[in-house]
Amino acid sequence: MAPSREEFPPNLYAQLPSEPVATSIQDGSTSKDMGAPPDAPLTRYLGYILLVDLTAVCFGYTLAFTGGTIGDITGDLGFCGDDWSMDDGAKPCFKEEMVAALAAGASVFGCIVAGPTTENFGRKPVILSSFFLFILGYVAVGLAPDLTVVLVGRATTGFAAGVAGVVTPMYVAEVSPAHLRGQLGSLFNLGISGGVLLVDLLNACGIGWRVLAWLVGTIVPFIGFVAMLRFPESPVFLAAAAASVVDEQEKCNAYKEKLVDAMQWLHGGSIPKQLEADLVVDKLLAQKADQLLGENETPGNGSRESKEETNGGVMTSDFEAQTSISRSSVVGSERASVMNPVNASMFGKRNWYATMIGVGVPVGFALGGVNSVNAYCATIMGLSGITWIPWAITSYGAVQWVVGIVGIVGLVEQFDRKTLLAVSAAGCACSHSLIAFGVSGVDIPGIHILALVGALCFVTFVAIGLGPLSWAYSSEVLPSAVRGPAMSLASVLFWTATFLQELFLLDMMDAFTPTGTFLFFAAFNVGTLVFVLTCLVETRGRTLEEIEALVTRQ
Repeated sequence: MAPSREEFPPNLYAQLPSEPVATSIQDGSTSKDMGAPPDAPLTRYLGYILLVDLTAVCFGYTLAFTGGTIGDITGDLGFCGDDWSMDDGAKPCFKEEMVAALAAGASVFGCIVAGPTTENFGRKPVILSSFFLFILGYVAVGLAPDLTVVLVGRATTGFAAGVAGVVTPMYVAEVSPAHLRGQLGSLFNLGISGGVLLVDLLNACGIGWRVLAWLVGTIVPFIGFVAMLRFPESPVFLAAAAASVVDEQEKCNAYKEKLVDAMQWLHGGSIPKQLEADLVVDKLLAQKADQLLGENETPGNGSRESKEETNGGVMTSDFEAQTSISRSSVVGSERASVMNPVNASMFGKRNWYATMIGVGVPVGFALGGVNSVNAYCATIMGLSGITWIPWAITSYGAVQWVVGIVGIVGLVEQFDRKTLLAVSAAGCACSHSLIAFGVSGVDIPGIHILALVGALCFVTFVAIGLGPLSWAYSSEVLPSAVRGPAMSLASVLFWTATFLQELFLLDMMDAFTPTGTFLFFAAFNVGTLVFVLTCLVETRGRTLEEIEALVTRQ
């Protein structure tokens, strides 16, 4: 039986979680997040989240690694022939395309594995594993004597990137207060931009691809691995884990201790451990009981008939009755694990709409060609006739990173998500059109500069919307019961689209001309714009529970 309200200090109940468990109420207002004070400053979480998001730096570093080095790798290892050069009009070399694209292809498998492993083993072990795989992969690339070892290294780093792309945004969303979730979630994309800038800048300074791989490529993940050893597991996962073994007292109590330790580590304050852990887990069980009984609404949302009586806005005895129902429903013979609910379908009546928009945004982002531009930036600049390619690539990375900071600090929490995503998609469409004209080869003085202008405009519009918000929006809008598998699905589709684009981009430019290829990407961004305007719901300023209630009623 859950503790009654009289057993808690008045200020404790206001700090109890609203996601993924049922709502706690004091003075008529819902609590924001699991143990998080409603006015917590950004600086409290910034350093911690930046270290977690070193997975994103490795992610971006992997995406852009071949952008300025693919020619040197091909030339040094000679797997396309000693005299082969795209600049001389040679046909695309499939082996070179594989080196560029294999990381994206391997990421698909990383995404598939990441979903169930995060649900069964926790977020922290999976993040640690991704850091370790980045280290192994870049050591292999840096020491590679031939094409085979390069491909193994690229596949390993790509697999790690796929894992990181699923688990890191999920982890950050679950440990962040609601009023900071947009900014902290957007740091993942800033980390990607930082990784792109890092590899481009070092390449422009003349550092060889082997040094970039086995020295620089291993330092960042090593720092992240060591830092992550000290960080706590996600409280959301720990609460779900405790509820899933509620009939095994010793295991349940161990998870409860870890739960409250994590909440105190993340948010500070002095919390009576056993009392709060009991209530957190009991409320999670109550919500799960609602799902199993077919009651899709949670207490306090005004849509379900309830006999709850309140005293000062706080639920009283009927909560205990509901907890009793939850225990018999969840722990009985038909018991389902809250970590992987058998009744929670991504495409069921309750969750299909949330899955559609939560998966659709990052997929639209991928189809817009952002990673193809990253992977073949040097080739694009060369096709336009620009001769100062290394510094053109560096300017591309620098603009992406600087505008990313501006977007996080000044835009993400100041404007609606839909507005930023729509402006971003429209701007990307226009930017791809500029690139298309810049690489057209039309005999107009200075037209080649349009390729660089278009690339810089493209990365600017990405950085203010689709970049920082695609994964953050998905982690916000997907219901807790399907967040893991749905994020995994989104990542699988994202990386599949990226892999196919990178693998066949040179062939597309050969078959349809560079101009036709980039107009094709522009058309996909127009499609993303239409999707954003017609399908998305607004999430800014709402708790995860409020968002879930909104999208599951669509």
